[in-house]
Amino acid sequence: MPLRTRPLRHTHTNAQPPSKTQPPPRTSARYPLPLVAFLRSPIQTVASALCVLLLVGGTLAIANPPETLTEKGPFHPCQQPPNGMLCIPGGAYIQGSNRNAHHNDARLRAESPRHRVILQTFYVDKTEVTNQDYLKCMKAGWCQPPSYWANPRGTMWPRFRTPTRPFVRATWDMAVEYCRYVGKRLLTEAEWEAAARGPKGETYPWGNQPPSCKWANYRVEPSHTSYPPSRKMRFCPRPDAKDQTLLPIGQDQTWPVGITPPFRGIYDMAGNGYEWVQDFYDPDAYACASSDPAQCTRIAPKGPCDGKGSVCTEMRDHLWIWQKERTQQGQNTATSRWMRIKRKLPRSRRFVFRKRILKGGSWWWFADHLRGAWRRPDGPYTGNHRLSIRCGSSTHSPQILPARDVQLKHQRPRR
Repeated sequence: MPLRTRPLRHTHTNAQPPSKTQPPPRTSARYPLPLVAFLRSPIQTVASALCVLLLVGGTLAIANPPETLTEKGPFHPCQQPPNGMLCIPGGAYIQGSNRNAHHNDARLRAESPRHRVILQTFYVDKTEVTNQDYLKCMKAGWCQPPSYWANPRGTMWPRFRTPTRPFVRATWDMAVEYCRYVGKRLLTEAEWEAAARGPKGETYPWGNQPPSCKWANYRVEPSHTSYPPSRKMRFCPRPDAKDQTLLPIGQDQTWPVGITPPFRGIYDMAGNGYEWVQDFYDPDAYACASSDPAQCTRIAPKGPCDGKGSVCTEMRDHLWIWQKERTQQGQNTATSRWMRIKRKLPRSRRFVFRKRILKGGSWWWFADHLRGAWRRPDGPYTGNHRLSIRCGSSTHSPQILPARDVQLKHQRPRR
């Protein structure tokens, strides 16, 4: 019986039979093709995904580079500040002073020249940190108790330890610890002056009028001596006291925060307690080779090493020196003026900075220390009964750190 054969189907003349060495891909009936590929080579798939993410991230970073602050901005808008804080809008502010540019005291000359700074928007505490605020940080395990708190019968206890008075005897490290606990940071020196002096760079928080006991807590007499005889010292009475007679030593004290008038919404930026800032002290931080103030503008200055670390070391190829120049004004009249001169060094030299900066004066010091431009250098370990804390923030939503179970010992400040 003849064999039956199927008729050949019509095929395209260019069609080629499948190669024996390259069989057509098989697909699984149970899994889709992408899943099968992943199961076959998971490492290759993950590596490819990471490459894609890196490529996309790099593309976004190039398309949206980090903002660089210039004299024209961009400045972040003020957001609703957290409770107890105030927003300082970004822009141009005044730092330094020409008042003591030719003074014989080099620390006073370090305030000069008066110049512009450009700052980004930031937030500042309305009041200094109080004893009750700091006690919360101690109980949360983040802050060290000061040594004098261990002796409730001591002479400092009744005059400085009540809950609403500013926390004093703070070292720089204690100030940093507290601000970190509340999700904030210390202000830079430029930020502090912007908050205290305003955009016009006024001498005091209240303006250019001489200090008064109704505006600030400071030592009235003697008015221009750092360490006078104790019997001659006279201090401001509280503004709410019935007797407004100046107080002798032994009755001097810090005032509860908020009993003096606020200036630009902030309390006690002059007097009461000296306030730590982030910057290392550099006496030549404001130095400028140009006599044109417009050429001396600084953008978001933070001082040596941006204030980071316990000790700052910088290599510099120049040196600023003060030189006294005599100017002849007539046949028999001549004046001397201090001039800051920049000298090129034959090779770079290492400069070391250890001290930090205190601002705003205190109840113990005379009126000149209340000026916003005054710069007091001091060791970060110093924590006498005049040093307090004020925090700031770059954001409007700082977050308090959770409590931790740590036993911290009393910290005894060093001289």
